[in-house]
Amino acid sequence: MTLRTGHIGLNVTDLDRALAFYRDVLGFGVIAEGKEEERRYAFLGSLAGDGRPVLTLWQQARGSYDKARAGLHHLALEVDSVDQVREYETALRDYGVDFAYEGVVAHREG
Repeated sequence: MTLRTGHIGLNVTDLDRALAFYRDVLGFGVIAEGKEEERRYAFLGSLAGDGRPVLTLWQQARGSYDKARAGLHHLALEVDSVDQVREYETALRDYGVDFAYEGVVAHREG
């Protein structure tokens, strides 16, 4: 089985400020912006690449960053087929991992 990092999602306290940093300082291209359940988000990646996000930013909180709280929204991993997803699901269950959702969950990017 081949397991790859799909993208990393980060919670941010100020989406506009975070966008400016990742775009203007680090050179990420803005692939998409939107709103989901009243939370703004932005998908960032290489505009010269395949158009897939490598970093997603989610406006989840307000105010200053609390160092005592984790900032990771999610880490997306990719495999080559749904069958491989199910193999990893079985391995994770055998390891005793608790799932937030049952079964395969469709993701907007594919």
